[in-house]
Amino acid sequence: MKIKYLGALAGLLAFGAMTAQADEVWTSELGEIVYESEIDRYAVLSFPAGETRGYAFIDGLAGNYEDRNRIFTGYWTEEAAVDADYGCPMEMTDQMGRTTNIWGRLMVVFHDQAFPSGFSAVRGDCFDEPDSMLMAYPKTYEDMPDAE
Repeated sequence: MKIKYLGALAGLLAFGAMTAQADEVWTSELGEIVYESEIDRYAVLSFPAGETRGYAFIDGLAGNYEDRNRIFTGYWTEEAAVDADYGCPMEMTDQMGRTTNIWGRLMVVFHDQAFPSGFSAVRGDCFDEPDSMLMAYPKTYEDMPDAE
């Protein structure tokens, strides 16, 4: 009976270690960028966007913590603009089912192959080529205020 419980505990610990890696946080000039979830093959990252959070959907990053040595592509979205003069000429629906007219293309390159790693991102508005650069640096346990 003890062996059965030890096996179950080992399985839970292994699962916890595997999922904990998705809890990544980076610092950037925008503020904190958070690895929120995974939807199909997309990693969903959130970032500050005014008084709300915007989202980046990175294709092929979901579940990938060890082999990030390539260029990832995807797209980003923010809350729909109320002002008709701002935003893309057409709306899109993101992986979370939100429809918005503020979106664009995205390319991401990680600085190191495995977690934790910073990244460089380039984003563009609507269908424009990505041209706005952002650097993000991993926030680790040692960076937390209560870490000893």
